[in-house]
Amino acid sequence: MVLDPTPSMQGDLGSFSLPKNVTAALSTDPNPDTLFPALNVVAASSSTTYGAMGFKAEYFNDTNLTQRAIIRTDPTIDFNWGRNSPNQAVNSDNFSVRWTGQLYPLYSEAYTFSADADDRIRVWVNDQLLIDRWDVPSDRNPTINLDAGQNYSIRVEYAEIGGDASARLQWSSPSQTREIIPQSQLKSPFISINTNPGAALMSDVRDIDINSLTPINDSLSSENLSDFYRFTLTQSTAINVTIGSLAANVDLKLLNERGDIISTSANDGTMMESIAAVLSAGTYMLQVFSNQPVNTQYVMTSAIADTIRERARPADTFIDSIGINTHLRYTGLTYGRFDDLVVPRLKEMGIRHIRDGGNDPNLYPKLRRLAENGIKTTLIMDPRDGVTPDNAVSLIKAGMPGIEMVEGPNEWDAGNMNYKGATFPDGLRLYQSELYRAVKNDPMTSKLPVLIPSMAQPENAEPLGSSLAQFSDYANMHSYSGGRIPSFDFDRRWLPLTRKYSDNKTIIATETGYHNAINDRETTHKAVTEQVSAKYIPRTFLEFFNRGVKRTFLYEFLDQRPLPDAENNFGIIRADGTPKPAFYALRNMIQVLNDKPGSTANGALSYYFSGDVKDLRHMLLQKSSGDFYLVMWLNSESTDATKTQRVTVNLLTPTQQAATFLPNRSASATATFNTPSRVTMDVPDAPIILKVVPKT
Repeated sequence: MVLDPTPSMQGDLGSFSLPKNVTAALSTDPNPDTLFPALNVVAASSSTTYGAMGFKAEYFNDTNLTQRAIIRTDPTIDFNWGRNSPNQAVNSDNFSVRWTGQLYPLYSEAYTFSADADDRIRVWVNDQLLIDRWDVPSDRNPTINLDAGQNYSIRVEYAEIGGDASARLQWSSPSQTREIIPQSQLKSPFISINTNPGAALMSDVRDIDINSLTPINDSLSSENLSDFYRFTLTQSTAINVTIGSLAANVDLKLLNERGDIISTSANDGTMMESIAAVLSAGTYMLQVFSNQPVNTQYVMTSAIADTIRERARPADTFIDSIGINTHLRYTGLTYGRFDDLVVPRLKEMGIRHIRDGGNDPNLYPKLRRLAENGIKTTLIMDPRDGVTPDNAVSLIKAGMPGIEMVEGPNEWDAGNMNYKGATFPDGLRLYQSELYRAVKNDPMTSKLPVLIPSMAQPENAEPLGSSLAQFSDYANMHSYSGGRIPSFDFDRRWLPLTRKYSDNKTIIATETGYHNAINDRETTHKAVTEQVSAKYIPRTFLEFFNRGVKRTFLYEFLDQRPLPDAENNFGIIRADGTPKPAFYALRNMIQVLNDKPGSTANGALSYYFSGDVKDLRHMLLQKSSGDFYLVMWLNSESTDATKTQRVTVNLLTPTQQAATFLPNRSASATATFNTPSRVTMDVPDAPIILKVVPKT
């Protein structure tokens, strides 16, 4: 039986349904720097469709795609399982996968698909077999003409026979470099169940063909106040049934085969009635009825989804991905307030990583001091700052044990730098090779990772090819969005070009951010308000982590000077030392999601979204306590006004309690729910977090 979520109250009142005209308002934070109005969490489902960005992934415990083990949503096809299993329910050898979805190209032109797999793979686009490397590899043309804005079916089948396992699907076109097909251009299919009209009496129930896609168009009248429909499920299923196009008040019931009521809709008004439920295998009935004489047409539609089971990532891994840039050697600026501003505010935020550099001997005691407080440093090594391969190791040792990574020169493509008389790219290549060897040849520093040098514009790395990859352990990226949404140009430009010149090494984003110099007309980097920064900055860390970026360093911690230009206004703390809204938003998100370092929790939560899911993004995390944290946000352009969309999280995992958090307002829970099966909320263009405590 499906129970609506209920707000927690003092004392044991059991589980009850909120009256349909009552909402549980999320509380506000008295902090005057956070300007986001209260949002609503309501106890009603109002969606008729289900969909998820990515592929519907069916995993089978054989090589013939018959013995299905699990179904889940995979955001992309980019897997290297090695000799491991994709899931604890799936074999590590002799398994197969079928990925299906809808593809949305951005350009009207010829697309070429490429697939790499160990062992077998075949790919259909728009029902056309483009790649066939199954029993005997065949020569086929992997190119197909696609129109922008149109959706095309895509099906990929894969089989692992033994040994290592991997699968990767990419595409390219004249306007698009070769890349993994991104989640943003995919949608997992949902199955609709509808049928033809039925008789009015329960003794004359009509069966629903769950594979039919035809809506039910029928009517109720004074002579016919009830219609019944019967359907059968062969496995546990999430179902959402809706009746609409009403001219009078009509209700909907979900019954078991004996006629016992499982759930009833009872919404006021004549627009729409809906029921959402999670049902086990069996036979069920739907009743469309009215308790008083009516004369109305109705249209009934339904959507079903197999149980969605998503593997969570450790919350600690996400928190550990958050870093920030500092300029601690700029003692004549705001950063000179090291003891009374920098240290206490970094500790308050819960930041574990900073990025800094230079040859100032006064810098390194500060780095050691921060290390005592659990804050480690990625150290930039650049000849402009007086750092050479000859003195680099001694500087690193001066900062020990606070140094955790070493980074090559900063954005040499943006100026006229040279090393030993050589300019970009030869001078950069020479410096990086000497730096790498110096670090790796000293026993005290040899285990420190060395980052590839950053580029101001990723296209400028073209003359380097991948020659720097042999002298680096991680890729490096400076993906500023220029005041736009955090994901702007990310999948199409920054990720593929960064991977190209680093030879596909794991990425560290050492700079990204937003400035608030809204009156600076001299820069092409668009400013955003402090309130918009408070939305975009937390989303930046979420978007980057979702795409596999290991660590992201925000630029920067403090505004450098009280001046109106862009360069002095990238901080999340103003030059006078007062925090901006982004400081509180990031601090609160870290506090809500923080877990003990080193936690490796990675359980699975069964759930699905319904409602207005356009532009919805999410990330599922789990703490060492076993509690899940589902972070949601809208991937849309932001203004100072709050934008929201009504979304329902349908919980299939039995849940003891749930709670919602709005980090842009507070680190405290804004609403709690006992034994919920679904929670409906207004998801904003800033993160909202749903904590889910599963039943033990």
